[in-house]
Amino acid sequence: MKKLISTLFFIAVANFIFAQTTPTVQSTIGKKRKNKALPCLAITVDGDASMAIGTLKDLLKKEEVKVKSSSKKLEGNAVIFNKISNNLLNIYATATDIKGTRQTTMNVFIAGGIEANTFKTKTTEPAEIETLTLFLENDFVKAQKIAFDEQIKKEKEKALKKALKEKKKTEKEIDKLNQKIEELNKVIEINQPQ
Repeated sequence: MKKLISTLFFIAVANFIFAQTTPTVQSTIGKKRKNKALPCLAITVDGDASMAIGTLKDLLKKEEVKVKSSSKKLEGNAVIFNKISNNLLNIYATATDIKGTRQTTMNVFIAGGIEANTFKTKTTEPAEIETLTLFLENDFVKAQKIAFDEQIKKEKEKALKKALKEKKKTEKEIDKLNQKIEELNKVIEINQPQ
């Protein structure tokens, strides 16, 4: 019974904890390679790093932007990302889980051309950075929210399934105890002097 109550309590707490905030993109300095500080756009979203990178990879794939990725990094060299620019770009992203939360911070870096190491900023390329900001705040956040909501839904279903299983188990135990009580009452009734 305690397990059932604790599982239901977990579901209630999960609803509160997983309440989502609207992420915003900020221009900042992030670390991409070998801890080298470079200008980038940072966004904090719900979900873990691999989910965020996977979401971004899927969105770029839909835009026909070829990228390579691992669980916490994404890289596209000499690609054309029409939503941002008709010129060749190098696009990189790194994601870091925020300890103690179910959120990740993702840094997105863009540089121009083939083998270009000049990373774009609001000052150098305001239109491209603004377009990338809008892409992240709209398309990426929407897709990430859907992925995270789906994960939460699955976790809630799993917790509910576990709670129902515990409830059935507890009900069976209660039935067994009630049956024993009835048997003991019969024994007491038979053994009472008349």
